[in-house]
Amino acid sequence: MPKTRRKGTPPRIHPVEVVLIPSAQARIPLGKQPVSPDGALDQHDGPTLADIATVRLAPWLGPHGIFTIDAHQVGRLADADLLPAVDSDDIDPATDALRLATRYAIRTHKDREPTGAGRDHLQATIARMPKRGQKARWWMPPEAITLPLDRPALLIPRIGRKIRTTLLELGILPINHNLYVVSAGPDHSLETIQEVLQSEETQTWVLRNAPPLENGYLDIRAGLLRRIPVPGSLSPKTSNVQG
Repeated sequence: MPKTRRKGTPPRIHPVEVVLIPSAQARIPLGKQPVSPDGALDQHDGPTLADIATVRLAPWLGPHGIFTIDAHQVGRLADADLLPAVDSDDIDPATDALRLATRYAIRTHKDREPTGAGRDHLQATIARMPKRGQKARWWMPPEAITLPLDRPALLIPRIGRKIRTTLLELGILPINHNLYVVSAGPDHSLETIQEVLQSEETQTWVLRNAPPLENGYLDIRAGLLRRIPVPGSLSPKTSNVQG
């Protein structure tokens, strides 16, 4: 209903009756304990993934063809600052390995306008940017590229039946709000973090706690990853994780 309404018209909020029926696919047994719409209310007081890793969202750069281009266009934009850009569809579904990048992102800087072919390309395509992605500096994408691409990272798709981890080499930019995970410090290797994420214990925890979607898929969010329990032996003496 509209946010504004006249006196005597129906309210904006209407009660909805929800009838629960038995299902062989139910993931949360019903009992006396409260149930969250986001999953089971697991309690954990020990170390979590946030103590050993930094989890961030990959930037959304707008519709393809503006700040992201196809690989065959690289030659005519050679003077632009280009980064190989990957999405979840670049992951091999059988091996979870990353395929060769088929698109590139144009990296721009807020303190200076681009020049040359990069500027010409953006000026010719920026009119297609939806209103929610428009910036005062026309040459900047909806979300700035601020991920630390100078070290290996893990790419985790936001939607899946389980957590899938794919290794990202240096200089490769994930896009479209996929999850980006790097080690929070030298005491924890990326391989160790990947082992934790792929463990049976973690997959079981995620199945209980991730908001369910249709057809068995889960909504795997950054906050959910940060709450994943990790073995006590991995907990640092002092955490240096930001946000």
